[in-house]
Amino acid sequence: LGAIGNLLLLRMNHILELMFNTSTLQILIYPPSAVMPSIEILNERVSLYDNNMLPKSLLFSVDCKMEVDKDSVLVREWEDHLEIKLGLFSNLNNFDELMDHYSEILPEVVDFQQIYCRFCNQPLLLTNTEELLIKKVQILPSEHWEDIKDAFWVCACSYQSMQKNKHIPSGPIRSLKSRILLGDSYVLVHYSDIDEEAVAITKNTRPGNKKSKFLLKRDWDNAFCSRCWMPIGLLEKYEENTNLQLFKHRISSSNNMERNIFKSRSLETSLALSIYSISKLYSCYRFFIREKESSKVLIQILFLNWTTLIKGEMDNDFQPVIKLNYNDCSKADIIGKWEEKYEVENITLPQQECYEILHKLNQHNLTYPSSRRVFVNGMRTSYLYNLPVM
Repeated sequence: LGAIGNLLLLRMNHILELMFNTSTLQILIYPPSAVMPSIEILNERVSLYDNNMLPKSLLFSVDCKMEVDKDSVLVREWEDHLEIKLGLFSNLNNFDELMDHYSEILPEVVDFQQIYCRFCNQPLLLTNTEELLIKKVQILPSEHWEDIKDAFWVCACSYQSMQKNKHIPSGPIRSLKSRILLGDSYVLVHYSDIDEEAVAITKNTRPGNKKSKFLLKRDWDNAFCSRCWMPIGLLEKYEENTNLQLFKHRISSSNNMERNIFKSRSLETSLALSIYSISKLYSCYRFFIREKESSKVLIQILFLNWTTLIKGEMDNDFQPVIKLNYNDCSKADIIGKWEEKYEVENITLPQQECYEILHKLNQHNLTYPSSRRVFVNGMRTSYLYNLPVM
């Protein structure tokens, strides 16, 4: 009996979701066990025991970060999984407080003079032994400044007060020589500070998407590391050609990865942050992920919520995610009438990164029981790990 119990335990999968929008902890166990697991609740800790074994064995124990309501336990047995829901004494304020723990923490004084390719460690900025070329590192107020500037409100009690506020900046953000400007997902540098032998620029013959509110509504050329030829950013195409955006998930602030202040950044977390930021700014929840090379839609995304933490079997703790539905459009055009019926935002990525995101979405989709992998709208259920910036 003990050997059979061990076999059942090894085959049992689970995924936990802390859903703050409904104040619920959802536990999915699959395949369903022949014997109902027992649940023990002690303040903020929930423990599940596998009763297939004698004596019973701990399946997992988790800290829910807040008190669990012992009187609101719902257990449902489905064909291919067991669903357990527990109420939480929480609200969205608890979620905001909890996010502080997961936020990208920048040092009080952000100070670095070099930027490196994350893949081959090649320095990307010019160096000068006599003086520091980079004199200052500053944090940008918003990556979407151009779009929120029209909503900038000032006191206009009189004509004089309007005249006093004429100095308020209203144009696009431009790079400054000898300065590094930090955005949410990129680092903005002046092209004259770049080592031209370290960065290769390839011309983009496609015009920017003027309908898009995202980054590529203007025209950009592609920037690559000249040593490993990995894409690292974009050079804006306008008269002076000075705006170079370097993606945080492609660069490092130090040649020692442990000291890299962007080390928590990945393509996945950067895209999740972009989806969240755009949806918050424009109340737009439908997205096309297009490959930059052909402008073809490869992924269709319906953004659901950002107030969920997930703990899979391999995770040591809960991780913030954005929940979404998606369709793989790489093999067939299944975008339907979205563009005609809804407001859809376009996000453009290199083809390689589009397929990397698609692979991640497929991986996360498989963490759910098979009956939950397709949503009622026919789209697949998935998520992207998110890294909030506070």
